[in-house]
Amino acid sequence: MSESGGSKITVKSVEISAVLGWATTPYNLYLQLPDGRFLTLLRAGNPIDRERLQKYVSRGVKTLFASEQELIEAVSSEVASSDSSKFETLEKVSEKVFDELKVLGVTEASFNHARAIGKAVRGMIDREPRLSAAFMKFQSLNRDDVRHSLMVSALSTVIVSSMEWIKPATQENVAMGALLHDFGKFMLPKEILDKDPRTLSTHDRKILEGHCEMGRALLSQVKTVPEEIQMIVAHHHERSDGSGFPSGLKDMYIHPLARLVGLANELAERYEDDRAVGRETTVRILIETLINSQGSKFNRDLIKSLRHMLDSDVLTKR
Repeated sequence: MSESGGSKITVKSVEISAVLGWATTPYNLYLQLPDGRFLTLLRAGNPIDRERLQKYVSRGVKTLFASEQELIEAVSSEVASSDSSKFETLEKVSEKVFDELKVLGVTEASFNHARAIGKAVRGMIDREPRLSAAFMKFQSLNRDDVRHSLMVSALSTVIVSSMEWIKPATQENVAMGALLHDFGKFMLPKEILDKDPRTLSTHDRKILEGHCEMGRALLSQVKTVPEEIQMIVAHHHERSDGSGFPSGLKDMYIHPLARLVGLANELAERYEDDRAVGRETTVRILIETLINSQGSKFNRDLIKSLRHMLDSDVLTKR
């Protein structure tokens, strides 16, 4: 395929609905003309012209295209090169998160299992240069974001350990997807990320919600990242009753592993709220509270698994 100037490019599709939620364009976006050529519609670094995009939407255009090479460069640019300290923040915060997990009432066996998988996942990131480079950018946001992602990953691993149908390799993908679930946030404006999501305007909230598709699009450029991890990132805020975002998908339209990580994300947010006000809690209490207050938002079989988990050897007894 070639752009209007004649140069050869390899392209990936990007939904206009996702682009409308961005503040700026992280890479050039192209419009495909009827004759197959590509015209540069939006240039990297420029503010999103929503009025212009809406005109194209009204004409039936739903998809734009990005150069695969430019997507890769968006992930890999401006990365520090020191191997000795590139995951310093991740490792330091990881130790604290796992210390908290143990206090939250996870049995020794479950704790050791979660920690082993967490270590394996971090090793996988370290070995993949593009993923490693991108995660370095993500961990530079702030420690709270890194801490949250680690806690979601740890809780996902604890939950999945009680589900016999999920194979060991899939457990690693769950942990990886959970760790990367907010991956797209490093492409969003800092002034939006620094605000309490509950105080955002409708416009800014739409931009924040764009981190799901942005993360999926970026990870799709790393060939070693399985599609199910990409779908965890894309769907982790969708809810089975259709109340989630960015697409308002219902139950069976949400990737099953994303349904699990979405639940772990909800538990992590509840824990963080308790922690912020100094309220003591446990994983058992978090699960019971979620089932009683928000159970209808999540897949029935997943809630059933949580109830079984309360009686299993994954959590310490009361």
